[in-house]
Amino acid sequence: MIVTDGFTGNVALKAIEGVIGFTMGILKSVFTSSIFSKIGYLLSMRAFKRHTAQINPKNIMGLC
Repeated sequence: MIVTDGFTGNVALKAIEGVIGFTMGILKSVFTSSIFSKIGYLLSMRAFKRHTAQINPKNIMGLC
């Protein structure tokens, strides 16, 4: 847990959201690049969905 003022906390939160969005975009492009990567995604889809829910900014600290 980190305690900051409003401006610094917002900057940190937006930076984290940006990194997560960037990473998810890269993963999406990697998993849609070929038929073999699509099969790999299908095999690991359940784990990705579980972890995506954990890092979703809307689920962090009760933000809506």
